[in-house]
Amino acid sequence: MIKLVYKDIAVGSKTSFTPTASEFDSVSHIYDLNRDNLTFENYGTVGELNQTLLDGSQSILPDNTTNIPLGLWSKQISSDDGRFESPITLTMTANGLFSSQGITLTFDTDNGIYATEVNIKWYNGSTLLHSIDFTPNVAMYFCSKKVDNYNKVVLTFTKLNFPHCRLKLRALDHGMIRIFAGKPLTDISIIQECSPVSDELAIDTLDFTLIGDENVDYVFKSKQPLSLYNNADLLGVFFVNSFDRTAERIYNVRSDDYIGLLDEVQFTGGMYNAKNAVSLLSAIFEAAGVPVSIDDSLQGKTVTGWLPICSCREAVRQICFAIGAAVSTARSDSVRIFAPSDKVVRRFELSETMQGQTFADRDKKLTELRLTQHNFTKLSETVEAYKAESSGTGVDIYVGFSEPLHDLSIVNGSITEAGANYAVITANVSCVLIGERYRDLTNVVSRTDPLTNVGDPANVVEIKDMTLVSADNATMLVDSLWEYYSKCGTVTSELVLNGERPGDLVVLSTEYLGDITARIESERYNLYGGAIVAEVTAR
Repeated sequence: MIKLVYKDIAVGSKTSFTPTASEFDSVSHIYDLNRDNLTFENYGTVGELNQTLLDGSQSILPDNTTNIPLGLWSKQISSDDGRFESPITLTMTANGLFSSQGITLTFDTDNGIYATEVNIKWYNGSTLLHSIDFTPNVAMYFCSKKVDNYNKVVLTFTKLNFPHCRLKLRALDHGMIRIFAGKPLTDISIIQECSPVSDELAIDTLDFTLIGDENVDYVFKSKQPLSLYNNADLLGVFFVNSFDRTAERIYNVRSDDYIGLLDEVQFTGGMYNAKNAVSLLSAIFEAAGVPVSIDDSLQGKTVTGWLPICSCREAVRQICFAIGAAVSTARSDSVRIFAPSDKVVRRFELSETMQGQTFADRDKKLTELRLTQHNFTKLSETVEAYKAESSGTGVDIYVGFSEPLHDLSIVNGSITEAGANYAVITANVSCVLIGERYRDLTNVVSRTDPLTNVGDPANVVEIKDMTLVSADNATMLVDSLWEYYSKCGTVTSELVLNGERPGDLVVLSTEYLGDITARIESERYNLYGGAIVAEVTAR
C-alpha cells in the first residue's frame, strides 16, 4: 500500500516554537516535539496499567535514553477515573507570527492512550486570541480552529482515556496531517541519486497527482513536508516545491528533498585550519534547520581551506568531497552523511532484472586525473572592503566580500560581527572598512595511467573548484577519485528493489559480461503499489 503523509502545517512552525512544560518525567525529550518523522518504539513501563503487554509487542525502556525519541512523558500517572491530580500544561512560544487551521496532537498511537480533555489557548504576545476546549477520541487528533497571527500556545491536559497511565505526547503540529493512500494517488514518480565522492549533490524529487475524494480545497504551500511510504517502509521525506490544479479535484504536485531546502539557505563560509568536519557540518545543518545523521567513522575528519559565501548545499558538497563522504536522503528521515561501504548488500540475478541492461562508456578509459590543491596564506596587502562618504550614524550594514579577508579594521565605525567573507558594521559618516588579503597558492596533483597506449584518446578529469582540497587530503583524494573515475562504465537495469538505495554496493549478473560489482548512483521509479521496479544506474 502506497501512503503519503502530507503535513498541511504552518511553514517553519515546527522548529520556531520553544516548548516548556509544567512537569515532565526525566526520560522525556520535550524537544522531540520540534522534530519531524521520528520513529517511536512501543515501550512498556512499570507502574502503568494498560501499558505492559504480554504479547511481546513492547520493549523494555533502556537505562540510557539519550538518543531515543520519546517526546513529552508526564511525571503524574492518571487516577482511577483517568484524571490528573494537577492539570499538565505545555507552553509553546515563538519569535515570529504564525497562522494555521488548528493543531494536531499525536499521543501514544501504539497503545491507543490519549488525553480526552484538552484546552488550547492561542496568544499574540500577551493578548489572548482564543481559548477552546477539545475532547479527542483518537490517539492522533486534529484540534480544528483557524487562528491567525499567533506566537504563543498554551495547552492544558486534564484527563486520559485510561486510568493509571502517563500522558505521552509524541508530536505537536501547527496544522492538519492528512494521509492519502490508494486511488487518490496517481502518477507517483521518484528520482533518488547519490554520488559516492560528492562531486555532485543531487536534489531528489517526488512528483505525484492527487485526485481529491472529499469536498476539500487543498493549497499545497511551499516547503510543506511530505513523507512517502510503501507499506511501513519510508521511501523519503520531501517538501512541496510547486503545484498545479488542473481540475476541481486534481492536483499535480512537485516536491524536493532536504537537499532542496539546503539549496535555499545561505552559508557565510570561512577560512579553516584543521577544522573538525563533523562539527562544521552539524553547525550548517543546525543553521538550516535540517536534520542530519553523520557516520561515526567520519568523526575524526578535518578540513583546511576556504569556503566562500554559498548555499548550505554547496558548503555540504565541498566538505563531503574533502573528507571522502557521500550524501543521501533516500529511505531516510534526515540527510545521511556516510563513508561508502565496500560491503556488497545484494546480488541481483538475471531473473530479477527486467527489460535487459544498457551499458555505457565501458571503453572510455581514464588517462589522467588532475586535482587542484589550494594553500591560502595571509598577505599584508590591504583592500577597502567598504567605503561611504556619508552613512547614517549608527546604521548597521552587512558587507559581503568578493574575496576572503583577514585582520579587519574600520575608520568611523565599529565591527559588530565578522568572518573571512563578511562583516556586520555600524557605520558613521565617512566610514571605511579595511581588510588584508589572502593569496591562494595552487598546485595540481595529477595521476596518469601508465598503461596508456600512444593511440588511446585522451580522457582527462580535472577538478579545480574544490577549495577545501589541501596538502592534508590531496593524496588521499587523488587515490579515491582515481578509483571512482577509472570506473568509466555504467550499467542501467530495471531491478526489483528490496530496500537497496543509492550509495549501496551490489553485484549485477549480466548476460554476456559476467558478474559486475557496481555502486548504485541513481534510482528512478513510478509507484503503483506492491513491488518497486526501478531504473537503476550503477558505476
